[in-house]
Amino acid sequence: MGFPLVDADALKVFILGSFRDYGSVRPRSVRLLGRLVSALRDLGWDAFLSGDDRSLEIAGGDLEAWPMTQRLDDLCDLAVFVVTTTGREAGWASELAALQAKRPEAAAKRLLMVPEAYELSWILDPSRAGILGDPPLRISRWSDEQDLVNQVSAYATFLGQWGRLPTPLEYRP
Repeated sequence: MGFPLVDADALKVFILGSFRDYGSVRPRSVRLLGRLVSALRDLGWDAFLSGDDRSLEIAGGDLEAWPMTQRLDDLCDLAVFVVTTTGREAGWASELAALQAKRPEAAAKRLLMVPEAYELSWILDPSRAGILGDPPLRISRWSDEQDLVNQVSAYATFLGQWGRLPTPLEYRP
């Protein structure tokens, strides 16, 4: 399929996020996701974005967006939801909420990366009894693109070494 060979032992890192931006003609969010995938591949991770050649190879076929997300979430080692300040929250938030409800046991392999200045909606925010607190999901804040790459790579390294992500704080009302 034209995808470079990947080390068979490399963790599969599924990158998700906004493919569409608010009020922007240029797709800044999806470009950021693509650059993140490329940087993670350069670091040796088997990173992919839904719809790219590698994701189609892993998923085993051409699926619509939501079925593709479900299949890739099942098959990846780490699912990273990347929030951007220009991206639409509705897509990634609804997919993450549905995955959390459908397969709560997989929350331990999901990571939400949020820009430092970004405020999660109340319905999502675990500190406000939002749905991302049950089951607890690892949430981390990133400052710039290099910090995003570094953090995702560090979380993947931790997962590879310990077989889990660092334990998130649980919200208890």
